[in-house]
Amino acid sequence: MPIYSGDGSTPYNYQIVSGKKTSVVDDTWTDFAFSDHSHDIIVTVFANYNSANNGGIVQAMSTHYGSAGSETTLSAYSFGVVDSVDVQYLNSGGSQNYVLQLKVDTSGGESTTVAWNISGFANATITAI
Repeated sequence: MPIYSGDGSTPYNYQIVSGKKTSVVDDTWTDFAFSDHSHDIIVTVFANYNSANNGGIVQAMSTHYGSAGSETTLSAYSFGVVDSVDVQYLNSGGSQNYVLQLKVDTSGGESTTVAWNISGFANATITAI
């Protein structure tokens, strides 16, 4: 369930939104959330193949209308068959415009289950895709 602060209207209320994707295909960018064109957020992603094979990333993202934005990895790790977990903002070209995407690379092409959390400010309501 999403949590929103302030008076419940946008823009720029603090938001916490979580979700899960099952059967995420290896080494493929997958849309997981809509964030609109302006946001200052922290994205946490945990990819799990099984208890001994997992990985994650914590990334700060800032994008504002008319600017290229920035992404800074705060933490990343991987164990077992999970080689890496990545997150990016895509302005256009996804299932819709203004989406966040994740990608999990595994050593043997395994699909993973991914849990994610987004917290921060956005000019629209952040929603799961």
